[in-house]
Amino acid sequence: MIEVTVETNAATVAVQYGDASKLTASVIVKALRDIGLYLQRHLVTKELNTGGMLEPRTRNLARSVFYRLELAGRDALVRVGFDLKKAKYARLLLLGGTVVPKTAQFLTIPLTAAKTASGVTRFRARDVIAAPERFGYTGTFFAKRVLFGRRGQEIVPLFALKSSVRIPAHPVLTSALDDSLGFIAARMGVAAQEIARSV
Repeated sequence: MIEVTVETNAATVAVQYGDASKLTASVIVKALRDIGLYLQRHLVTKELNTGGMLEPRTRNLARSVFYRLELAGRDALVRVGFDLKKAKYARLLLLGGTVVPKTAQFLTIPLTAAKTASGVTRFRARDVIAAPERFGYTGTFFAKRVLFGRRGQEIVPLFALKSSVRIPAHPVLTSALDDSLGFIAARMGVAAQEIARSV
């Protein structure tokens, strides 16, 4: 039996091989390794790349993708997911949710002037408030829930203040599995033929 599932932050392809011979077990394990590597590459190159479901900024999410082979009794499975130690926000991106401030009254959402061309925050709101000259400003002020920087006569919006932000779900694991079902079926078919030839 082959089972394909998506859990909280990992996708799993599992095979029950019962009381199979060592050759059969090794063929299945090799097929699952190939499937794990294929799914990992698909996630990184298609779903987490330019034009994919999640546009890259720092590439930390792509670096956090892993695959792991697990053997437990009569079951073998390959698990593909995100290492939450490398990208702790992965679960929020996958499942969606609402972000609220933990230690302040508002979240500070960086606007264009506070971000790099790829969308990465260049500095924190508290840093520019504490030392605006370090970032090329002569001062800062708040108006209508926006933190502005002053640069001579120029006024630059830096951060929007929000009481919460809703992050939509990005089901990249489900998408990667759906896109890979043909490969999974073909690879397990090759494994079945190899087992049949050895019997």
